[in-house]
Amino acid sequence: MGYQVIRQPGTDRFGIFCSNTDEFAAWDATRSEVVEYFVEMAATEARERAERIVGFVADGETRKAYAQFALTWEEAVEKDYRHGGEMTAELEGDHTA
Repeated sequence: MGYQVIRQPGTDRFGIFCSNTDEFAAWDATRSEVVEYFVEMAATEARERAERIVGFVADGETRKAYAQFALTWEEAVEKDYRHGGEMTAELEGDHTA
């Protein structure tokens, strides 16, 4: 969906126009309300994406989430160890090469 912020004539208020529906999604909004509108939209999209990814991983379908870049736990631990990651630094001595 495409959104456009439009200043309302003769005011310091704004409207948010949705080009997908050709309707205003918000109007008479302050600058901070416009910013908050988009922050909330981004948070919702990020939450939905994270839920989808965790669902794939929980169901053992990591390739649906990450395609050919899906790692096993062991592969990720090895990479973390080789790059001085915090997790394997805490587990020093428990590394499996």
